[in-house]
Amino acid sequence: MPKRYESIADDLRQKIHAGDLVAGARLPAETALAAEYRTSMPTMRMALGLLQAEGLIEKRHGSGNYVRKAASLVEYVSDRDIGGAHTVTPSTVDTPLETLVSMREVDAAEDVAALMKVPPGTRLVEYIHRRQRPSEAAPHGLSRSYLIREVMPSNPRLHSNNQAPWSDHLHKQLGTAGITLDRIEQRLTARPPTAEEARELGIVGVGVSVLAIQRASIDTEGRIVETSLVVLSGDRAAAVVTTSAASR
Repeated sequence: MPKRYESIADDLRQKIHAGDLVAGARLPAETALAAEYRTSMPTMRMALGLLQAEGLIEKRHGSGNYVRKAASLVEYVSDRDIGGAHTVTPSTVDTPLETLVSMREVDAAEDVAALMKVPPGTRLVEYIHRRQRPSEAAPHGLSRSYLIREVMPSNPRLHSNNQAPWSDHLHKQLGTAGITLDRIEQRLTARPPTAEEARELGIVGVGVSVLAIQRASIDTEGRIVETSLVVLSGDRAAAVVTTSAASR
């Protein structure tokens, strides 16, 4: 038998799905809801907390609880072959996306060095992508790509904005330097955002996870010549990975 707060949450959930509580609408005050459901404030707050964790409502400090607007997902779709492996490029069917790209040379921190299997301090070229819709206040995805500096052309190029974080540009630079890719390995995990990720992606409150994607581009000599660390806001982005029969 469901607990009292679960029954209250279920009733509010049905009202949201039925459209009785529309997206963006402010819920009655917690005291008014507690009186309506003839329950205590702690029980009412547990019910609201459950709906917050599900991403159905959001609590705005000093203002109250609001029904969350359903976000339009941006899909990261695997749709092309590169050296017998698959890459992923963002796509959307409605609003065009904007991508801001920056580039700099850095010394490999311990975590990145471990991923690339190089000594800490190895010189790398870092590309940072922030991708969002013009109407959104925060990006839905952040990407940091690292390439070993010594295997790249003498003058690494900053590709233009509005190119996908995982476009062919980085691999073309490696090809110019005589690097042939053998495969691309990707690892996808879902987890709560760090405080920094929540701030950068505009994630407010609890209940929204991030999709973390770690990609490694491996050449024919077995070296990891490029790695990408991508974090997507779980309520605004999805990853779709396709493997063609020909590559099996």
